[in-house]
Amino acid sequence: MTRSALSIRISQIVALLASLGIMVQMFLLWKTGEAYCLNEGCKVVEALTRPTPLVFNALGLCFFLALFLLLILWERLGQKWAYTLLRLMLLSGLSAEGVFISYQLYVAGHLCSYCLTLFTALFVINLLLGRRQFVLGTSVVAAAIIASSLLRYDPGIFLAKKNLDQGTYAIKTCTAPTRDLYLIFSKKCPHCKRVLKVLSGCSQCEFHFNPIEQIDEAILPGIVPERDYDPNINIATLKILGIDEIPVLIDKSKTGMLFIKGERDIINYIEQYCFAQLPSLDEGIEQEFQEEGGVCSLEKECE
Repeated sequence: MTRSALSIRISQIVALLASLGIMVQMFLLWKTGEAYCLNEGCKVVEALTRPTPLVFNALGLCFFLALFLLLILWERLGQKWAYTLLRLMLLSGLSAEGVFISYQLYVAGHLCSYCLTLFTALFVINLLLGRRQFVLGTSVVAAAIIASSLLRYDPGIFLAKKNLDQGTYAIKTCTAPTRDLYLIFSKKCPHCKRVLKVLSGCSQCEFHFNPIEQIDEAILPGIVPERDYDPNINIATLKILGIDEIPVLIDKSKTGMLFIKGERDIINYIEQYCFAQLPSLDEGIEQEFQEEGGVCSLEKECE
């Protein structure tokens, strides 16, 4: 087997393995609602895409299967048009990957290990098609990343488009609420559970419950879910803001957002502003609490 034939055969194997890997991810998404990933970057990136993760993976599957088919046509039938289309698809794919990587670097602030695996597969196929194709492909990716680095990105754009309401599992409203509060929590976090217990009564605030995973009604008894929700949005919000601990309470007003972290500070805050006489405007939302324990890490189990 010549070097060229060996390169084509390896390219076919890489394209086929990438396709099989995407199929496994699609099965996991369909079966469990979550894809396999080595880090939290995947959840952050998933929350930033317009199509659902299942649709996004389906597009990737079609792309790699098309590459595999073109490689077969070129190797076995010697179709020149297949080779030309293959090169164009590879350059287009690398151009798209350059945009995706740039977005992860400059907007999401986290790299998706699964996405990088698919990028590596595409890059390897590009490399195996020869030095010219390798130089062109590398130039396309580098140009996309360099161009993106010259732009200014605002994480607030994410919060405006994929806002916290889309991550809300349920809303608890009593009479004439004076504040809109969003509690980001986990069903596994003991500090979160104690905060939820405090919120079992009625108050002067409207509470939005934003979990970081799928939950059922047993976690919040007596509160009926309002709508479909995406817990990945809540994780992505914290990641973009550089917060890696829960519980987090967000007081969202017209003038901005105030973030309170930790069991003790959250309970103090809601007792002051939701369960007691409302303070005067001079004492209001400008007050900030210092971070003092009572938190669980997003990455590790909390005892």
